[in-house]
Amino acid sequence: MYSFEVLENSIFRAEDFDNKIVLGDGRHYYVLKDEMPYCHVIADAADHFFVEGVFCKDYLVIAAGEMVLFISLIDFTVKEKVKPGHYVSELLSANDVVYIFDCDGVIAINSNLEKIWENHELAYDGVLFKDFVSDDVMKISCEMDPPGGWVEKRISITDGSVL
Repeated sequence: MYSFEVLENSIFRAEDFDNKIVLGDGRHYYVLKDEMPYCHVIADAADHFFVEGVFCKDYLVIAAGEMVLFISLIDFTVKEKVKPGHYVSELLSANDVVYIFDCDGVIAINSNLEKIWENHELAYDGVLFKDFVSDDVMKISCEMDPPGGWVEKRISITDGSVL
């Protein structure tokens, strides 16, 4: 249903969008609905690694400035702001849950914008999603520097605990 393009890669122009959300002056997102122009979002550049946005139900979720924003694509307002630890390394939307991977952990937020859990004791310098190994277990890669490098861990997607 929804998809998006960044300004640099789009065949569309800002004038093609009837709805516009201005939250800063950095990154431009062109939100498409059924492959047609729907909404133009301008947000502050993320103070994080290069992170694309994700969709969860009728929300565009992006890293902007020091926050992760949940933007309603129904009424075009910011419905939720989540402060990650230091930076966002990755965003993932799966089964009506948004997972925010940051420098030391993961935050899970459901499609009702309720925090399900958070665990900030997983790493020291970055957490990345690897795979779902079952319906309730996620494999992640955790930077344990200094020392240790990247190690894989499995966590429960029910409560964020390390298994």
